[in-house]
Order: sequence, then C-alpha cells, then structure tokens
Amino acid sequence: MIASNNVLAGQTWPAPTVVSSLISKIYKCLLTEPGSDAFDPTYGGGLRSALRGVPGQNTLQAATAATNVLNAVQSNLKDEGLNSLQLNLIAFNVSSLSWNISVLVNDAYVLTV
Repeated sequence: MIASNNVLAGQTWPAPTVVSSLISKIYKCLLTEPGSDAFDPTYGGGLRSALRGVPGQNTLQAATAATNVLNAVQSNLKDEGLNSLQLNLIAFNVSSLSWNISVLVNDAYVLTV
C-alpha cells in the first residue's frame, strides 16, 4: 500500500522466499574469502580476489577464475537447495573498470501455480 505522500506504508514488503534466501547465500559465498570464517575455513569462493589479478581484457582467464569460484560456491551450498550455478556472461566494463558477471542459478525447489 502506498500512502498519500508516495511512501510505502508498513507491512508491504514481501516476505523473503526460499529462492531469494538462496540467492543471498550464493552472493555471500561468492564474496567471502576462504579462510575468513573461523568456524569453516573452507567456506567462500573469493570471487573478488580471483579476479583481482586478471587483466581487464583477458576474459578467458577471468571466466576460468569465475568458474572455479562457482564450483567452490556450489560445493559449499549443496545442502541449501542449490542444484547448479552456470556462468552465463563475463565481460569487462571499460568505462567503470569492473567485471560484469551473470550467473544462472538452478535451484531444487519446484514452484506450482
């Protein structure tokens, strides 16, 4: 519900779904550096450090690094309802000097309509 001042009124945000929770876990695992979790030193993909040393235009090397990270994330989240992660696109954005990465997520949950 939107109030008269064009601000969302309370209790209008959707509840987190299983899929959105899974996406959050994937994102966290992608960016967590392995060894930074005291309870599970093997947790994390370390995507940022994997791409840090890759020259901007070397997409093959970046794709290899990203695929290795996705495999690590997949093994860390195998019990969370994740079937597979697939690298869809990796490209270097020259204007922002950053990597653009698109990942396809295949979860184990079936939604019925």
